[in-house]
Amino acid sequence: MEIIIEMQLLFKCPVQNQDFFTASWIVSGRLKQVESLSGQKSLHGRIEAHCPFCEEAHGFSPDELACPFGNSTHI
Repeated sequence: MEIIIEMQLLFKCPVQNQDFFTASWIVSGRLKQVESLSGQKSLHGRIEAHCPFCEEAHGFSPDELACPFGNSTHI
């Protein structure tokens, strides 16, 4: 049995400067975990989402996105 969970992420349109939630996002290429010499981990890659404000697809790095597990009722 396969369980599919929809996860909305928060994006900001760089053209209109408007925030939007969407579950229609894709990982472009690969996401890679990188660890610094001090042991700090980060995620590198690109995530793309279609913007409802300017009708364009925008690419974001993971560190540009808000944490979906924070205090939000949209998850």
